[in-house]
Amino acid sequence: PRNLHALAGQQKLNEEQRQWREAYEIQTRIARMRKSDDGLVLGFLQVEMGRAALRAGRTDAAEEAFRTALSLDRRVFPAHLALAGLWLESEPRRAAQVLESAVADAPERAYLAFADLQRAYAACAEPSRFAALCERLVGQDPHDWRARLALARHLRDEGRAGEALGLLLRALEANPHVLLVHLEVWRTLRALGALGPEEQRYVATVEESALYVDPHICTACRYRADDMLWRCPHCHEWSTFVEERVGPAAAQR
Repeated sequence: PRNLHALAGQQKLNEEQRQWREAYEIQTRIARMRKSDDGLVLGFLQVEMGRAALRAGRTDAAEEAFRTALSLDRRVFPAHLALAGLWLESEPRRAAQVLESAVADAPERAYLAFADLQRAYAACAEPSRFAALCERLVGQDPHDWRARLALARHLRDEGRAGEALGLLLRALEANPHVLLVHLEVWRTLRALGALGPEEQRYVATVEESALYVDPHICTACRYRADDMLWRCPHCHEWSTFVEERVGPAAAQR
């Protein structure tokens, strides 16, 4: 009963079979035996339990699981997203508050909340709050290309394409490998009327093509994925994925 290796193996098997409650109980036992703080992993397991409850139509149980996840560790970002998703349509202001807390707790994951935040602010008739949020994030981290990209799109939609282009060019200087930024530059040039027929044709072709999503990498085993994963499919660790950032060549000299 106190064999840590056997318990860890059993817990991984439970995860593979999506037996989240059993995995949670074993992880709790392991944490007690090791006298370690496993709040982050336990929080992610609570999120999975909440998602299972939501699929079964048990909204109250799902909300309780998401709240429990955040009580275990505020960095469990999908718990914020899931909790906000419960209220996004009916109580957008409440959803916005949850998402703002998520951004404050884990600013490096803020981009995952952008789409829902825009919807929530629009429903509250306060779209300018999204621009203010992006500006704050850029101020905190000048290399945050996603905040610049989101702000540029917002400005372009408001008819301020010139300002949007400046933001995108600064994002491009620090993150030349990000294809989405290149595409947004072309779209903004199109909005400015700066493209001829051939350039317009090129942009239309790129928009219809399949672009790779920005690369993410597991910090535990270096597994690469095109999307943000909460659990690595290779080493099975939780919350180890980060965006892979490549600096400009000039910065490497």
